[in-house]
Amino acid sequence: MKNPGDKEGPDWFKRTIDVTTLFIIVAGLFVGVDQAKKLTESIENSNRSNNLSTWSTITTQGQELDKVLVEHPEFQKYFFDGIHIETNDPIFDRANAISLMFLDYIDSVLAFLSYTENEEPRHLPAKGSHSSGRKTQETFIERDTWKHYFDSLFRSSPLLCRTLVSNQGFYGREVLKIGLPACSINNNLKGLALPQSKR
Repeated sequence: MKNPGDKEGPDWFKRTIDVTTLFIIVAGLFVGVDQAKKLTESIENSNRSNNLSTWSTITTQGQELDKVLVEHPEFQKYFFDGIHIETNDPIFDRANAISLMFLDYIDSVLAFLSYTENEEPRHLPAKGSHSSGRKTQETFIERDTWKHYFDSLFRSSPLLCRTLVSNQGFYGREVLKIGLPACSINNNLKGLALPQSKR
């Protein structure tokens, strides 16, 4: 029996509960941090996988274009050598169809570059090659390199410029931003209606 003047000893049961509770909280925090890290890694892997899948599709698109130019080399001059083709030329429709393939490809690449602009490099495709006719371009995701390549295509192809202006509503702002100024340099837009500026 305790006397009223006696001091109470430590409540070991309460302390044990407190320590156990603290341990559970700390362990929970570690588990939470670990789960958050795994979730972040999962999201990054998903982003990387999606980007690789998209880039693979775009690469296939470029290879189809390559195949057409290899099988029909007579059309290369209309894209790389600055040669004009008249609309009444018997092969104009086929040349125009190839031009549309070029624009679709350019639009796909630029849309991908725009979409992944803020992605970390580890989320993007690393290597590969793409060749269009007699010009070869590495497919490292170097935005400036791709834009320079497309700029040079527009400068060297009056047909590509004609097709762009005639179908401007079907292509993104990035295509117009590169294509129209490049086309105007070599007077490739002569006689064609220019689009209204987009914002």
